[in-house]
This record gives sequence, structure tokens and C-alpha cells, in this order.
Amino acid sequence: MKRAVLFKRGAAGAVVALALTAAAPSLASAAAVTAPQPVTLDFSKDMPTGSTSNSGFGEHGAVLDADGAAVGGAVISCNDTAGEDGDVIYCTGMVDIYQHGEIGFQVGNLVKPDDSSSTEVNGVITGGTDEYEGISGEIHLTTLRDGVYKAEFLTAAH
Repeated sequence: MKRAVLFKRGAAGAVVALALTAAAPSLASAAAVTAPQPVTLDFSKDMPTGSTSNSGFGEHGAVLDADGAAVGGAVISCNDTAGEDGDVIYCTGMVDIYQHGEIGFQVGNLVKPDDSSSTEVNGVITGGTDEYEGISGEIHLTTLRDGVYKAEFLTAAH
């Protein structure tokens, strides 16, 4: 089975295009970090071309703002383990918003063979650098199209 990082390829994974901005965040205080605005993670030019079942794979891509301009880069490394009900995909990744900092995350999803997999998944923000130092909370990923995801950073302190 072919995979796009977290979700089954095909029409079931296609959703609307992103129109949100990757605005510059700021530190509200040492304890409260302001998360960046939602961004698009575009791995479409570096997706696996064959089966990933029971293997590992990685991808790199662009971080885009609402106008489609590259404002950073992203990498993701995943393990795909075949199971009775589908494949379990577990990934670690890093989003780098140029001249602002990086945000690390972990996310997983069950990919079902019947195209009923969710097009949305939540993961854990594992930390950040520079303006994002001390960030914690969740990352919410929504499939926009094959290999392209909307990433929202949901922090404990807004």
C-alpha cells in the first residue's frame, strides 16, 4: 500500500486548500510562549513512491504561509507497522519557521485499508527553539491533499 505520511492516499484524504498565515510569534513571558499561526506543511515533492508497510520512511518539505510563500522547512521521520486493523504510522517531525525558531512534534495514526481513515490527527508538541523555547501542547494536522497538511499549534497558554 502506498502512504502519504499519515493518511491513506486517494480521494478520502483530499480536503480544502489552506488560507492561513505563518505570522511571527512572540514570547509573552518566560512561562507562556505564543504559538505561530497555522501553516501548510507541503511534503508532496518528497513522498514515498512504494509500499511503506512494516518499514520506516522520511520526508522533507516546505512550510508555507497563506500566500503560498515558503516561510520555513519541515522534516518528518515515520515508522509504518502493519496491523490487523490497518497500518499504524508513528512520526516525529520538526517545523522550522525561518528566523523565528523550530517546533518539534510526535504524531501517530491508524491507516485503514478501506479508506475510512481520519483526515485529521492530533499529536504532541515536544519542544521548541528561539521564539518557541518552552512551547508545549498539541499539533493538529489536517490533510489538505496528498502529502500536504494544515498544521495548527495548540498551546496550553494562548
